[in-house]
Amino acid sequence: MAVVGLLHPGEMGASVGGALVDQAVRVVWASERRSTTTKQRADAVGLDDVGTLDRLVSESDVILSICPPHAALDVAQAAADSGFAGIYVDANAVSPGTARAIGAIVQEPGARFVDGDLIGGPARPGGHTRLYLSGPESSAVAALFRPGDRIDVVELGGDLTAASALKMCYAAWTKGTAGLLLAVRALARDAGVEEALVAEWRRTQPELLERFRAAQGVVPKAWRFAGEMDEIALAFSDAKVPGAGFPAAIAQVFGTLASFKDIAADEDAILTALHTWRNPRPGGERKADVLAKLAARHADAWVATSAADGDHCLVPLSYAWDGERLILATPPSTPTARNLQASGKARVALGATRDVALIDVVLEEAIDIQAASSSLTEVYAVQADWDPRLVGGSFVYLVLRPRRIQAWRQANEIDGRTLMRDGIWLV
Repeated sequence: MAVVGLLHPGEMGASVGGALVDQAVRVVWASERRSTTTKQRADAVGLDDVGTLDRLVSESDVILSICPPHAALDVAQAAADSGFAGIYVDANAVSPGTARAIGAIVQEPGARFVDGDLIGGPARPGGHTRLYLSGPESSAVAALFRPGDRIDVVELGGDLTAASALKMCYAAWTKGTAGLLLAVRALARDAGVEEALVAEWRRTQPELLERFRAAQGVVPKAWRFAGEMDEIALAFSDAKVPGAGFPAAIAQVFGTLASFKDIAADEDAILTALHTWRNPRPGGERKADVLAKLAARHADAWVATSAADGDHCLVPLSYAWDGERLILATPPSTPTARNLQASGKARVALGATRDVALIDVVLEEAIDIQAASSSLTEVYAVQADWDPRLVGGSFVYLVLRPRRIQAWRQANEIDGRTLMRDGIWLV
């Protein structure tokens, strides 16, 4: 029986992997650079940890990619760089154009590409999550799933990227109208007619009140849905169908709410965030928002480095903040570690693209994992939610001191975006 490699076991991915395990399919995953929470999810559903991506690639006949849409291309490139030559299934919320780009990436080393689309919540008993598949190899993937009460597999004829096209059309309505309802309610609050609008909804469109409550429920995933709406806008543009502006606007709505990641915010907090997004934040508020990002648990940062010979590297890494310095953990052989120790500097990006903090840092020290102080290792383990000391192998902690920090959301915040210069806060 085929072995399935899962990239990566988030809530949805773990549920799909668990459904396969229940059908006696061996599902492997790679814990390298993954959080303790991810490991707990994987363990709970019986996934087999093989440690590294290279080993996952070598042991898998099929790779199933289930990740945030903005990461789908990078995940595919990593699998291709490791030489995967089996069947690669991209089951992410991406446009047909992005799906074709992913297909080209994974086919380069000899893999066969299947486009996928998951509709519904995590695959739980009685939930009937649908997995749509398209492409010449879709039947081989469909055969992995027995008919049951967790995942219904539907093979689509037609274009290779039909599954992604379906996802874009479906989510344009479900997530798009959720974002629209949130924005409309914020507009009513701004105009002073919120109470009257809610009363009119109650009289003539009572279903909108329930749908608004459901829209509130998706806000903790707004950071993920912003990228999905960007992909939907691309799908409209690529198809030359009018309407790309609508998902682009809803991406802006969700991007504004990205700071509520994994937070069950109340109605007032959500509407206040939408109501005030166009007003530039004062410097003190921007600083507080940056510090909140730096202190966030189980968050990732984009880390950009380069070497003297032009070997550039951009990767997402878990991080911790000790109040003054950023701490990364990575094997010393990685391009990030090599570049940082050669050049002594990097650029770190936190947050969504519409609520970004750019931090220019200098390397203060690189500490072998065995030589690091207990205070440093605990700060990292608690905030990053994983402990490299438990993984095995060689790691270094890269301790980085900020020299310049910039933060902005929209174009109206370009002025005043520099909050720190030469290591000194300006606000």
